[in-house]
Amino acid sequence: MAKRFTDTELWDKEWFMKLPCKLKCLVKFVRDKSDLSGVWSPNWIIANAYIGEPVNENDLLNIDNGNQFKKIANNKIFCIGFVDFQYGSELSEKSPVHRKIISLLQQHGIYENYQKI
Repeated sequence: MAKRFTDTELWDKEWFMKLPCKLKCLVKFVRDKSDLSGVWSPNWIIANAYIGEPVNENDLLNIDNGNQFKKIANNKIFCIGFVDFQYGSELSEKSPVHRKIISLLQQHGIYENYQKI
């Protein structure tokens, strides 16, 4: 089971406050279910079951005018800002944890520009 830092200030951000409950749950669900690099392999059947209401890719990608999630290769979803929040703004090959994150970002084809997404 992956453990994550959680942004307790998320609840005070205007874009999040304006979301209906099902989309607040979707934000939390996707961030919790993403891999260590912040990439989620969508499973909408499970997402709908956990959230208890229908949600879809358009719902997710349009949250905060598209500033929270981005579709990448292989129909996966990247959580914008995830890596910086979880691991800091500079990843280092010297850190075993960072090496794993770098490897995952490379596998997803976004290592070179994940901070610009």
